Amino acid sequence: MTGLPFIPVLLVAVLVPMASTHGGTSNCCLKIKNTRVNQDRLKSYYIQDTPSCTLKAVVFVTKKDKRICGSLRDRWTQKRMAYLDERKVQPTTRHSLASIGCYWRV
Repeated sequence: MTGLPFIPVLLVAVLVPMASTHGGTSNCCLKIKNTRVNQDRLKSYYIQDTPSCTLKAVVFVTKKDKRICGSLRDRWTQKRMAYLDERKVQPTTRHSLASIGCYWRV
C-alpha cells in the first residue's frame, strides 16, 4: 500500500514532457503582445487556433526565428498579415512557364 501514492507522481512525470513535445502549451501563445514589429523583420505568420492552446492569436515569426503573439482584431496585425500574404504571391516568370512547356519570344 505504500507504493500507491508514488504512482500518480510517476504518471505526471511521464505525461507532462510528452504533452509539451506533442504541441502542448509550451508551443502556445499565453498572452497577446502589443509590440508592433516592422514588417521587414517578419518572415511568416500562422494562426494559433488549436484545442491545446486556450488563446486564439496570430503568431508572427521574425527573421531571427522569434515568435510574437498578436490579436486577430488589431489593425497592425491585419496589415502585417496582408503584407506577408502579398509577398507569398510571386509573379509568373519565364522560367516557371518553360517548365510546363510554354515559351514566348521577347
